[in-house]
Amino acid sequence: FVEAVRNPIGGRPLREIVSARDKLAIVIPDLTRPLPTDRLLPWIFAELSHVPLANVVIINGTGSHRINTQDELARMIGADVLAKVRVENHNSHDANAMAYAGRSLDGKPVYLNRAYVEADRRIVLGFIEPHFMAGFSGGYKGIFPAVASIESIMHYHRADAIGHPRSTWGVLDGNPTQDQIRWNGSLVPVDFLVNVTQNRKRQITRFFCGDVMHAHTAGCAFAKETAMVACEKPY
Repeated sequence: FVEAVRNPIGGRPLREIVSARDKLAIVIPDLTRPLPTDRLLPWIFAELSHVPLANVVIINGTGSHRINTQDELARMIGADVLAKVRVENHNSHDANAMAYAGRSLDGKPVYLNRAYVEADRRIVLGFIEPHFMAGFSGGYKGIFPAVASIESIMHYHRADAIGHPRSTWGVLDGNPTQDQIRWNGSLVPVDFLVNVTQNRKRQITRFFCGDVMHAHTAGCAFAKETAMVACEKPY
């Protein structure tokens, strides 16, 4: 981990990006995603030891899913971190918790979590695996739809996008679902990506950290090589 965040892919080292004065938002996946967040967060805070924990908010990226309970959050991120750091369950249905981020590729307004938008620096956590409509998980998907409003999420999930033939496993280029993720997720700058790949035992196999696009692209190539099998004819 230390090697990955100090020599990132396409960006500056993590500890140089966040200053002691910055308000920092860290977005994590919710309980439906098997990321070992409880291991990653202490490593991140050790690397950012110069940043007061009072300046940090951890945003649980629920998307349109239900919010997680305190017991679930304790299991996800660790009771010690939960006791010391402010944690906010994203609620896509709470309009007061949203802030305008910009417009989608087709001109629709996009609203994202207010605490996320108003932060000075933003880190997103996630893991990369083949995804049935986004091509691969990870990258900007940890932001959009994870911390978006329900209206933005429903528009993202519209039939003509997710039903497109290129909205499928292992496809990034020309994938209208991934295009939305990357456009909407980058409306507010993400300063650092922490993505991992995992095996079926939930062991981390590799880190992909740094610039969102560069690190995610590298991670997707690795996931394609290690988690997909080429077929000679349609299965």
